[in-house]
Amino acid sequence: MGFNLDDFKANFQGGAKSYLFYCKPNLPDGITTERSTYLVMTTNLPGRQFEASIASWQGIDFKTAGKQTYADWDVNFRVDKNADIRWAFEKWCDTIHNIKTNRRTLPAAYMRNQIVQLLDHAGIPILTYTLVDAWPMTVAQIELDYAGTDTAMFTVTFSYQYYTLEKGATSAGG
Repeated sequence: MGFNLDDFKANFQGGAKSYLFYCKPNLPDGITTERSTYLVMTTNLPGRQFEASIASWQGIDFKTAGKQTYADWDVNFRVDKNADIRWAFEKWCDTIHNIKTNRRTLPAAYMRNQIVQLLDHAGIPILTYTLVDAWPMTVAQIELDYAGTDTAMFTVTFSYQYYTLEKGATSAGG
């Protein structure tokens, strides 16, 4: 069957937009920032992959799905005028390992479920990803530039155990 532009127009009613998403960081107890949702600049819907498990039989490699791994999750933040968002993530890192006291916290105290949602044109969730037991693996540097006029930004890379996926809405905030 050949390509028919009328069929395409009739069946493709527009796609999901990359700028329609909701992400509100879920911070550990005692660490707060009021506007964290509005400071998220970019993020992504997380990915996963399977390693190939190979069984050789009579000179032929038979591949099956093996270990499943989940890609780290990045969130880019604008820095607010009081740097509260940066402060919050630095405090979260101190919760994991306080460099002054050399104390580490149990994972239950610093791991938090994170939620990111893909939204439709009306702001209703299409897909809801819950990243289970996430924690900031990297809080990246903030680039400073005397010649620049842009708002300062930084990236937080989260590690997490796995994610769950729901079609449609769920309670946000983790």
